[in-house]
Amino acid sequence: MTLPKADSIPLAAVALATVVGLYFTIAGTFVGVSAEPDEAFASVAEAELFELMRAEFGGFLQPQMSGDWKLDALLAGRAVYEVQCVHCHGTDGRAKTPTAKLLTPPPRDFGLGIVKFTSTPVGLPATRADLLRTLIEGVPSTSMSSFKGLEVESLDAVANYAMYLLIRGAVWSNALEELQDSSASDAFEAAMLKQRQQFSLAIASWGRPDIPAAADSARGRELYFSAELGCVVCHQEDGSGGLVNAEDIWGVPMIARDLQQGVLRGGTSPADVYLRIRNGVKGTKMPPMAEHLEAEQIWDLVAFVHSMQEHE
Repeated sequence: MTLPKADSIPLAAVALATVVGLYFTIAGTFVGVSAEPDEAFASVAEAELFELMRAEFGGFLQPQMSGDWKLDALLAGRAVYEVQCVHCHGTDGRAKTPTAKLLTPPPRDFGLGIVKFTSTPVGLPATRADLLRTLIEGVPSTSMSSFKGLEVESLDAVANYAMYLLIRGAVWSNALEELQDSSASDAFEAAMLKQRQQFSLAIASWGRPDIPAAADSARGRELYFSAELGCVVCHQEDGSGGLVNAEDIWGVPMIARDLQQGVLRGGTSPADVYLRIRNGVKGTKMPPMAEHLEAEQIWDLVAFVHSMQEHE
């Protein structure tokens, strides 16, 4: 089977997601932010940890970060974020806004340092390139519309600020885990070290796969129905998906994607589907298959997924 070279998403779904996303984007230009979010701490140690976080990362309205991050670049990204993103994702990136409560699925909460759809393997964070792609492509069938209409400078700036929020979220959540057995300063240093190591590995691992000329959808079908992979447990034998008896790490009920419809939130191109199968969907029960399948087998599965759409 020859794999398609472009996404095949129903135009109605794209239009609906775009209209909804644009509405909230336009509405968001009138949302002003003038104060740092209120913080509540479960212990004195957490309060100490927060002070260490603030010394490293600044406030959400006046961000800073050591290393190669320049203050003017972060402030430029913050300015774009406040106009285009804050109404859904919130000042602190935790998506606890009135707008977010109206949306299904909810906007991404950056507070754990995790996003679902990346080119990087499980256990590694998103790269800046991953964030740029999401900004440009949007997330189909959600209110996260494409922002490719923004100028390149604005896209770069807001991608930098989103990365700042994710790094800050990852350090905070990892430090909270360390805090159970360590002092605030030791927990903070351990979380910072882990973040730097993972970020370096993520950058080194980034890459879009080369699409082969052909793949075998018949072999892909055998893999799809194999008990070892368990694809049918969630996506059903006909690929129709549905509600899964589980929640993701953000506490949102999981819905296995309907593979027949061709509207896949991580992208529907062969390369996108390959990455979803290889890497899984982070923060969910969709596991990475890189440990079980060779690249050729993953491409066979990609071919079978696309054949489901063709038969509709």
